[in-house]
Amino acid sequence: MKNKKITILLIILLAVFIILFTIMIRASINSHGEHCSECKAKHVESNDEIKEIDLLSNMNMENYIYHDYIFTDMLVLSSQNLSEFQGYVVNNNPNTDKDLRLKITLYNKENKKIYSFTIEIYNVKFGERRDFFSEITKDVSSAYSFELEEY
Repeated sequence: MKNKKITILLIILLAVFIILFTIMIRASINSHGEHCSECKAKHVESNDEIKEIDLLSNMNMENYIYHDYIFTDMLVLSSQNLSEFQGYVVNNNPNTDKDLRLKITLYNKENKKIYSFTIEIYNVKFGERRDFFSEITKDVSSAYSFELEEY
């Protein structure tokens, strides 16, 4: 009888440990996704010369408004055949906290499409400023402007 109680107690403790461990891992992943400034330019920085393109400046804009979202600091970092697209978004709608699924199209100075890709930004809460980035395995150093649309 005593062995049975010990076994049940160990099973309960193991289940609690697994649940706590899972919660800690999820919290770590979520906080890393929300504040991932250390992720930016990770693979581009490993190369010597980095070209930084400020897309909003090229478009004579301080920010880009798409529905109830304000996008700022939209940059392309390029080095050799690797690039990254990065920026920030703020949700201006108090009635929604949703995931954004966007198709981003990059254009050159002649307004010709050079590349399109998709990005997902999870759980964009009202008033919160979130950073995001996407690695691109193509040289998009001729990017000059961009366009966003939901997919």
